[in-house]
Amino acid sequence: MPPDVPERRPLPLARRDISVADIFVLLQDGFWLRRHLSFNPVYAARQRLVMGFHALAGFKSPTISTITFENCFPERRLIKVAFRDELLDVPITPALALILSDWMSKRPAGASTRLLTTADGPIERQTLDASLWAAGETFGVGHNLSEMLCGFFEKNLTGEGAPTGSEDAVEAYLRRRMAGGQTSAVNFPALRRLIECTDPFRDSLRPFGDIALEKRDALFAASTLPPTYDACLSAGSFLGKPKRDLTAAHPLIAELSSMTWPKNRRERAAAREAAYRKHQAEINELVDSGKLPVRQLARLFGMRRESFTRLRRYLRNRSARIGEDAPPAHRFADPTCALFPSVAALSRVTWSKNREERLAKRGPLFATYGRDIEALVAQGRLLMKEADALFGFAKNGFRNRLARSDREEHRGRPDHRASRALRDCSSDERTRLDKIALTKWPETERRIAFRRALLRKNAGFVFALIEARKLRVSDAASLFAVSPTKLSELRGEFKAGTFELAIGADREQDRYYWREIVIREMPNRPEGQGDRAFCIELRKKFGLRLPFGFVRTVVRSIGRKPAPARHVPPTRVDRTPEEEQRISLIASVLWTKNNRSEQRREILKEHFPFVFEMIDARKLTMPEAAQLFRCPIGLMTELRSDYRAGVFDWAIAPPVSASEHAEWLALIRREWPKRPDAQTPNEFCRALRKRFGFPLPFASINGFLAGQRKIYPADPSLFTVKAGRVKPALSIADKACLAAITKAKWSKADDVPAFRRDLLRAHFPVIAGMLRDWKLNSEQAGKLFRLSPQRLQRLYSEYRNGTFDLAIAEPLSRDEFAKWHAFLVGQIAKRGGRVDNVTEFWRTLRKERRLPLSLGTVRSALKAMHRDTAQFTGCALAA
Repeated sequence: MPPDVPERRPLPLARRDISVADIFVLLQDGFWLRRHLSFNPVYAARQRLVMGFHALAGFKSPTISTITFENCFPERRLIKVAFRDELLDVPITPALALILSDWMSKRPAGASTRLLTTADGPIERQTLDASLWAAGETFGVGHNLSEMLCGFFEKNLTGEGAPTGSEDAVEAYLRRRMAGGQTSAVNFPALRRLIECTDPFRDSLRPFGDIALEKRDALFAASTLPPTYDACLSAGSFLGKPKRDLTAAHPLIAELSSMTWPKNRRERAAAREAAYRKHQAEINELVDSGKLPVRQLARLFGMRRESFTRLRRYLRNRSARIGEDAPPAHRFADPTCALFPSVAALSRVTWSKNREERLAKRGPLFATYGRDIEALVAQGRLLMKEADALFGFAKNGFRNRLARSDREEHRGRPDHRASRALRDCSSDERTRLDKIALTKWPETERRIAFRRALLRKNAGFVFALIEARKLRVSDAASLFAVSPTKLSELRGEFKAGTFELAIGADREQDRYYWREIVIREMPNRPEGQGDRAFCIELRKKFGLRLPFGFVRTVVRSIGRKPAPARHVPPTRVDRTPEEEQRISLIASVLWTKNNRSEQRREILKEHFPFVFEMIDARKLTMPEAAQLFRCPIGLMTELRSDYRAGVFDWAIAPPVSASEHAEWLALIRREWPKRPDAQTPNEFCRALRKRFGFPLPFASINGFLAGQRKIYPADPSLFTVKAGRVKPALSIADKACLAAITKAKWSKADDVPAFRRDLLRAHFPVIAGMLRDWKLNSEQAGKLFRLSPQRLQRLYSEYRNGTFDLAIAEPLSRDEFAKWHAFLVGQIAKRGGRVDNVTEFWRTLRKERRLPLSLGTVRSALKAMHRDTAQFTGCALAA
């Protein structure tokens, strides 16, 4: 548990010199943990380092603000400082080296190379001066805190601890840091010996902070500073003092107090809005001046404070959005969008409530700026809801308006089929086509044989008309009652000279024979050969008479991976009639609203052992047991665990009073720090029940811990999880790479995917190293390239496997995709159609055969083969 809040000591350093004990307190870990900053450890480490630079090295704000991260070497107790275009080596004390190392481990990651930086950028000299001046005012020394700390350092440098004959070294050390003079006569070992001899903590505090407890207590007692900075402030410096209500005699309070709000929800909301609009100016003036507290206004409006605050914010934003005098206030996720002329012009437009006026104003604006806004949305610079707001649309209005515009533009384009108009047929050709179309087809069982005869007689004539562009494929397919795809297959067979085999009669029992032929010939199939070419080759070689669909099904579905066995839950054990009767008795209890807790205690006392045995025997489930006792499942689980541990008495005991409840919470507060390190909150609760008869539910312990974490977020004893991985510091090359990626001009890229590929090709090796060393995570790296964390993680895996060039290669053409897909199907067929590990199979082909297809394409091909196999197996079983 955190220590008790110490007594306040305002102005602790007023009218006195600063001592070694005061410096020790200023450089402690917990001194700068501020309450209003939620006890931020990063801020505390930064302030601690600034004080250490002043008191242990004599650096002031201009020097501190220019120190870079790569010029700090705490393990060597050395800092390189730039003076007059040269880097000078400055030795530091062990205490300052420890503080510097602590800050470097907590320093926020960013593109800045400065030592003192935040996630938003480097910390400038003015910020350091302001923090020192504020601390000086708090300590009672005004703006002299920086001078006092540096004076403390110079006093030690020239004091009794300085070695004999060190005057030149002292002068050189001071001049090279403060005046920037040249001191070539004094070497670095002499300066280091001077610093070590004049170190104020050289005897008892080396390394700094690692001392016996009595020495720490002695230094704390000798210092006039309290253990924390907040204890130097007066009690009035903290928020929380309630404001006084405005008197009832005030006209605004009197009028609002006399108002009655309707019972109807909508009428009540309208009345509140009208009342607020009527007195809006007066309310804002009184609230801003601090004369009228918001809680009093909320009470007068019959609302909670949070609801009233939301009402004020809604009405203020609505007034700014539809007001006639002020233009609407637009806020963009990407603030740079406001620099585009189209966005700036639309941001100044005020939209009326009248629908006809909005339509009249929106038309010209959409014609002028619509495509520019569409391009910004496509680039990810502008959100769709922001585009809706710019044009005065409701949700998805801009998207619908774009779709309507595209339809209107497409309607005015010429028909793409006009350039491929059919040529005129001769009278003889038209007569023969009409004759084929008027042919009367027989009944169903004879249609297949009739189609073969019709195709043998007229296929050559119809195919010639298609080649001469006198007949469309769809019209020709209707003549023979087949699909256009089937007719295209027959055209290919006709050109290859295997037309008679393609339309020949086949027997169902022959399919098993031809299936073995296809499987036997698959390994000898040339790479890149399509399924249709493979079928034609089989017809010429073996006289295959089965349709092309049969060959395609066999090729794509050789083998089928069996589905994994489904988990079968254990069956429920049957209950006896006596058990059913008792469960029915518990379920028939009539629960009352006012006395339900006492009823539950009586039923638990009488029936819980029976229900517990039923649950263990798998005759009753936890949800059913919770329903019997009218309690949540979580409480039922807690009761079952406590019953098993022998601490069930609290559940059937009467509730405790308010004073006893406070005493039990004090027991939690007292016993929590004493628990073993590996003990969980559940185990801690049961230990309290066994030792003290703790009568409160487990939720009270969770509530206590949650409240303490808000007050003391820096206390590790309040958290039961392990600390996360410490992020290493970024190197100079890492920061340069991040800066180059951040400056990439995405808005000027004509082809965003190509621009991303170039960016990945140039910088991903450095990013991969940062991912490997845990300097970045997938989400942070993905934002650099505008990719999702999952997509970037897949790219990182490709980089580690040596196939990164395939992952960022340009998309394949249609012919190349068909060639590689046929190669993929052949590789699956060589393995008998069985691929146990799809990912490993894809990685092997990608690494050894340079397969450019994605993992999703491989999975789709396998699914298609499995599906076709299932269909073929069903047909075989039916035969």
